Amino acid sequence: MVRRHSAVRRSGLTAYKLIELLTGEISYPVRYYDGYGDGLQNPGGDDLAENYISDAMREDWEANREALLAFWRSGKYTMTDTLAEFGLNVRMLPWLFICGSRNTLPWAAQEFDRDRHLARSTRRGRKRVGGKDRRL
Repeated sequence: MVRRHSAVRRSGLTAYKLIELLTGEISYPVRYYDGYGDGLQNPGGDDLAENYISDAMREDWEANREALLAFWRSGKYTMTDTLAEFGLNVRMLPWLFICGSRNTLPWAAQEFDRDRHLARSTRRGRKRVGGKDRRL
């Protein structure tokens, strides 16, 4: 049986896209890459996801933001069963293996949420209101 591979990029979150959103790094495999990068322009090389920011990348982050953040903060390793716990239907590949940390943010949160101040602490400072210091 001959296995065929389409040159059309898959829509939705894939293992490569998930890793790229979390780490900000692109590593091109020998075959079947379906992430955000362009292996034809940079064959066999490593690259940064920031060089390939697109509407599709932003949409994938927005659509999966809460699940990806929950996974990252859990500190668990990327395995298909682990991702299913967080509602992510992504078949992981054995060479794409990372884990997050409760004390850090994934790359996409730092990149896309900073304009909306979502990547910052939720602690509020004191403001002077009506002649008294009160928390808002």
